Amino acid sequence: MCSEIEQVITDLISEDPYNCDKSRVLVFVLGDESRVAFEKIVPGALQLNSSIGSVLRSRNDIDILFLNKPQVLFMYLMKLDALENGKESIDYNYIIFYGLDCLIKEINNKNENHGQFDLEQVRLSNLIYNIAFRIKRKHSLKGLRYIPLRDDEENTSNSLRKIEEYWETVC
Repeated sequence: MCSEIEQVITDLISEDPYNCDKSRVLVFVLGDESRVAFEKIVPGALQLNSSIGSVLRSRNDIDILFLNKPQVLFMYLMKLDALENGKESIDYNYIIFYGLDCLIKEINNKNENHGQFDLEQVRLSNLIYNIAFRIKRKHSLKGLRYIPLRDDEENTSNSLRKIEEYWETVC
């Protein structure tokens, strides 16, 4: 059984590199735990799809950024948002966030509420989702995808899902 991120990477790599409607993807891998998990998944996905087309796709159409701080993610998103359509427009039609749940949870893991979101976590989550959906609308992206590292942490995943649904309907 493969994880959601593994399935997404496999699907992206196996897409036809000569298809004019192919996906150009920016993947944000967020936090140390997500990076370790992602680095275990990618070699397996590449071995399963070791065709020339897969190699071309992985090099030309899929960009990956490993980030450890939510503030840095927010700065990257601000930069993408500031680009105007036209000459400096972003070159992606999908953005994937992997491990946002763990990154947000790390903000205040000294929290006495044991799994409950505190004000800082909610504020930062709202900022990230707001700007991400604004980028999607402004640059006509085909999609944004948030893939949690751990879906078993009900409080964090559910809270983020609610915030995501809110910003998706607002934007």
